[in-house]
Amino acid sequence: MKATPPPLSEEFAPGIVRPKRPPEGQDTLRGAALLLVGISIGVFNWSVVKYLGQQMPSIEIAWFRSLFGLFVILPFIAKAGFATLKTKNPGLHLARGINSSIILALAYYSLTHLPIAQVTSISFSRPLFLLVLAALVLHEYVHKHRIIATIIGFIGVLIIVRPGADMDPAVFAALGSAFLMAVGIVLLKILAKDDPTETMIFYVALIQTTVLAIPTFIFWQTPTWEQLALLASIGVSGTLMQSFMVRAYRAAEASALAPFDYTRLIFASAVGYFFFGEVVDTYTWTGAALLIGATFYIARREHVVAKQAQQQSSD
Repeated sequence: MKATPPPLSEEFAPGIVRPKRPPEGQDTLRGAALLLVGISIGVFNWSVVKYLGQQMPSIEIAWFRSLFGLFVILPFIAKAGFATLKTKNPGLHLARGINSSIILALAYYSLTHLPIAQVTSISFSRPLFLLVLAALVLHEYVHKHRIIATIIGFIGVLIIVRPGADMDPAVFAALGSAFLMAVGIVLLKILAKDDPTETMIFYVALIQTTVLAIPTFIFWQTPTWEQLALLASIGVSGTLMQSFMVRAYRAAEASALAPFDYTRLIFASAVGYFFFGEVVDTYTWTGAALLIGATFYIARREHVVAKQAQQQSSD
């Protein structure tokens, strides 16, 4: 039998009625709060990556992030019991770990070569890729409204990246990272049905550390003590961010959390401006506006369709 961590106890004074929490998967307020904390930690993480990327190879930064992240999760695994590592889906964990390794390598490379706000804006194309994957791979029916919204969203992507002969190759890395994030979301949602958060974070950190070790050895540059401390902060903050993100999407529906996810651009623009002197140009703002509008429409449309299907099944 799979061992699960004991539920958190909450004490209430006599006479006080315990508040009724919405059912799991529908607690939007809790999910939004967890997501905003995760986003804040994530922007801090990216800013440190960008700073270090000016001094050492981005692939090495990615490996140290995975290594220190693995050290962070081990005490929680030990506390919950090593039986927590038992899983019915070892193949899916391996696929998610390899996928996350490539995401990390591409994202860190793009961060060291592009403004943070531009990388963040490109990452908003993830829901569009997710919709395309659902149609091509899962053979799901896509309504014409979603097709139009997807086309508008990809026009936004073209405005942001401005394809041409002088386009920075890091743009392709950012787009590849966004596409693989869509794949990762599918894997995460499947695994979250059977495995606790600690299990998913442990396996992805372990596999990332193993996969990224080879290219890191090739491009190895011995870090200074200051760099090592910053690398450790990336590992800790990256693991915390993952934990908050997993819990957020476990607490609430992805469509309900979509509007809160767009605050990443505000945080990223502020950090880029105040710490790296990056000014967001008109193209990025215009493209981001189209992307956000398109993905928000798709999220709301999916929510409405799901509600209608639920009502029909209950009638």
